[in-house]
Amino acid sequence: MPAYHVCQTRTIAAPAESVFDLIRDYDTWTSWSPWLGIDPSAKVETSSPANQIGATYDWSGECVGAGGMKQISQHRPNGEQPGKLNMELLFLKPFESFNYVDFEIVPRGDHTDVSWHMRGKLPWFMFWMKSNLETFIGMDYDRGLKMLGQLAESGSVPSKTEVLGVQERPESYLIGAPGSSTLEEMQPKMDQAFAKSLGNLRIDSEALVQGTVDGEMASSYLPSSNLKTMHMDFVSGVCRQGSDREAEKSADLETIAFPAGRYLGIRHVGSYENLGNAWSGAYQYARYKKLKIAKRPSLEVYRNHPSVTEPADLITDVFLPLK
Repeated sequence: MPAYHVCQTRTIAAPAESVFDLIRDYDTWTSWSPWLGIDPSAKVETSSPANQIGATYDWSGECVGAGGMKQISQHRPNGEQPGKLNMELLFLKPFESFNYVDFEIVPRGDHTDVSWHMRGKLPWFMFWMKSNLETFIGMDYDRGLKMLGQLAESGSVPSKTEVLGVQERPESYLIGAPGSSTLEEMQPKMDQAFAKSLGNLRIDSEALVQGTVDGEMASSYLPSSNLKTMHMDFVSGVCRQGSDREAEKSADLETIAFPAGRYLGIRHVGSYENLGNAWSGAYQYARYKKLKIAKRPSLEVYRNHPSVTEPADLITDVFLPLK
């Protein structure tokens, strides 16, 4: 059977012992799990106590499938000595798979390096999934560690997802400036693209999100984006209804057409840093609802402005085109 190994590492601005205590306590996992956000009705059961060797965490839900974890060993960090947590992970749905999960917690003064590992084997007939599985679980782990860091550093996670459902959207087009970036550098690169596009169009961004000028502040990610390398190509600017995009063509800007039709809408409330939760949740929801995603551009629409809105209150809608 094909073996796989997924690992992501993140530095958290909190002491190693407090990070260790968060991870080993299964009761905290619903706050920073990268999977549960899209499935709030999922059932999660933890043992009591939930932070000792032998503790268990079981879940079941329409979108998240079903499975369970069990803590096998714990080694608390001590001074400069790293800590480690070892767990067994059993997936029951959508398919059965047994895995080992390890967390390495390495003290770095008042910071902590956390590495999240998963090792397992796929059924032989799913060998073709290995590369994609490592990519997408790696992205999930990256999002989870980011939220773990937020919880450890501030006591809360500014991210909530809501399914808006399948909607009919009218024909529209996006006119904006192109950009290219790694996921980690996305925000400043996107800010530059917005500044260029709105400056060219002579539109004030606050007026745009307040609805006093025509259009929506939006971005679209291009097919040339590469999730394996975490590098994204995008266009950021103004999305307007209609088909008269030819009239707004510019040497400095690009246009993308969005045909009228069915789109799956997912709303994210919270920091832009956590927007990956909405995108992952959208694909997760579409997969379990057996919705077929069309090979057309998707859309990210910003409902309020970061200059006048707290990060935890930022509203972003993601729209995936459906067949």
